[in-house]
Amino acid sequence: MMEIKGKLRLSAVVAVGMFFALTASAQEGTTTGVPVTPDYALDILLDKDLGANLSPEAKQILGRPYRPVPAYYTHRDTVFSPALFSPLIFDVSKIERLHLPTEELKAGYQLSSLNNLSIKSPSEVFAEEELKKRLDGSPFSRMMSDYAYSKEVRGDLFMNAPHAVHKTYASLPEDRIELRHIEGSGYQDELAIKQAQTESISTNAIQGETIDRKYWSQAFNSSVHFAQNQISENWHRGGFNSLNLNSRIYYNLTYNKDKVKWVNQFEYKLGLLTNQNDAETRKLRISEDVFRVNSNLGISAFKNWYYTLDAQMRTQMLQNITKDDVIATRTFAPIIADAGLGMKYDIDKKNFRGDPFQRFRFSANIAPISATLIYTYTDDIDKGRFGLQEAEKHKIRIGSTVRLNLNWDFSDILTWSSRFFYNTSYSSVETEFENRVTYAFSKHLTATFNVILRFDDSVILDEPKTFSNLLQYNELFSFGFEYKF
Repeated sequence: MMEIKGKLRLSAVVAVGMFFALTASAQEGTTTGVPVTPDYALDILLDKDLGANLSPEAKQILGRPYRPVPAYYTHRDTVFSPALFSPLIFDVSKIERLHLPTEELKAGYQLSSLNNLSIKSPSEVFAEEELKKRLDGSPFSRMMSDYAYSKEVRGDLFMNAPHAVHKTYASLPEDRIELRHIEGSGYQDELAIKQAQTESISTNAIQGETIDRKYWSQAFNSSVHFAQNQISENWHRGGFNSLNLNSRIYYNLTYNKDKVKWVNQFEYKLGLLTNQNDAETRKLRISEDVFRVNSNLGISAFKNWYYTLDAQMRTQMLQNITKDDVIATRTFAPIIADAGLGMKYDIDKKNFRGDPFQRFRFSANIAPISATLIYTYTDDIDKGRFGLQEAEKHKIRIGSTVRLNLNWDFSDILTWSSRFFYNTSYSSVETEFENRVTYAFSKHLTATFNVILRFDDSVILDEPKTFSNLLQYNELFSFGFEYKF
């Protein structure tokens, strides 16, 4: 039905155009002209390169003679020649005057003339006049005016001179593909086929070997990074020259069989700082000294969940002093150990998000029942830093523990490791949050940015406790060597 309506509408348009042409011829008289071929068409047809490559249909269209347009057809006092538009193809969508505003016609607006079927409401006329005042004389205004003028000229030509339009879209040739068999110039005969001699292989001659499954897996990572700072004596912000050396050793040993998973982690971090201005008292200072051992024994409960017994021990390997020359720690003094019963959620996704270079590992251990032991064998350290009174050598706290670990390999050169520890005795809180981003320039050359936030309100201070003097942080950016497997 829609196709029939489209054909009827096209026939009506052609009929209207023929009506205007015949009416005008009757009023002004018929103008005769000698059929001619446009100069540009002759130049193309006679050109040895362009004309020789044209198809017969193209030559017929370009060589088509035309008669001059009768003198009655004018627009804006200009007589147009069909050479400007030839060859023309009739397109009903180009005649904008045939799209009548039926709603406005119903409202009572009347046609001004048959030659002007465009009807606009007063509001549209006012809006166009205002826009014209603002854009009149601008390059954009001239461009739009020329574009509208060319569309109007083409529409008038379709309606008032239909004899100048010799083709419609329906009469254009359709594209078609012709299949032709092309003979190759190479070897056309059959190729020689040689049957290889088959040999039977006895399956008894193949000896199989059974490979035992490995239930233990391990991972190792070590790094040595350097950070150096050199300033002039007159540096406007002051400061001092320093050289930082930071090393880290990490080892993971995991046992996984059936429903049992036992994860053991060993980590040691040491940071040294040189200060040339402090050479008279202590040239080498310790910025970080951490020895940590963690063991987590789990029995599978259901998908990704385990019943666990979690234990951790934290201490240091070297003696360290504060900036006031107070002994803060000694070797294995103090020792902090905690253990708890709970559950663990553990996932390890390789080819994360469909990327073979991404790997996502996350574990969360929650121990509603846990115990923490703080012990020191010597009394000459600053016990208040660890919540011990002067006369105390050990303390046991009962509470709860939460431990989160995340390792995300974004690619083979960028990784993010995060660790969160939370312990409470319901009267005090100890928590640590560490984030480590590593960028690998090569297999053994890396840069690391590490930030640790720590909060512990069990410490003993000589001043009132506030959030600012209880919050601790350690930030480090370093560059150096790394080895892992």
